[in-house]
Amino acid sequence: MEAPGEAKSISQQLTFARDTLDRDFLEANLHNLCQEVCQDLRSQNKRAKCVAIKLRYADFKTITRQVTLQEASDVTQVIFARAQQLLSKTLTKQEKPIRLIGIRVSSLVGEEKQLPMFDSKVAKFGHLDQAVDKIRKKYGPTAIKTGDDI
Repeated sequence: MEAPGEAKSISQQLTFARDTLDRDFLEANLHNLCQEVCQDLRSQNKRAKCVAIKLRYADFKTITRQVTLQEASDVTQVIFARAQQLLSKTLTKQEKPIRLIGIRVSSLVGEEKQLPMFDSKVAKFGHLDQAVDKIRKKYGPTAIKTGDDI
């Protein structure tokens, strides 16, 4: 019997009590899912190169859309921005109520990365994520919320 290998992807999904087309509601839930996935990435000292969303419609048809990042990331704002773009593009093409939304990150790599010469906006978001992770680890997942949380 072999020991399980390292995870090839990390994902979270949420099924709604009622089907919805409310973009703000969908984006807020997507943001929460991205926070959870990115916190898992950071706890495993991993970064993701690929971001995918999953949508299940009221008629149970399920679709996925994905994008490859230029640089692997574990920063919530980076992952969410790409997931949000995928969601927006998909909702523009298809106006059917959504029953389930999910996020998956894959093509995971280790923590090593080239350091930026200047403290970029992404690095600042990364520092913020680490601070939020510490607070939630010490005081629980509801101890701190961001402006995008629902």
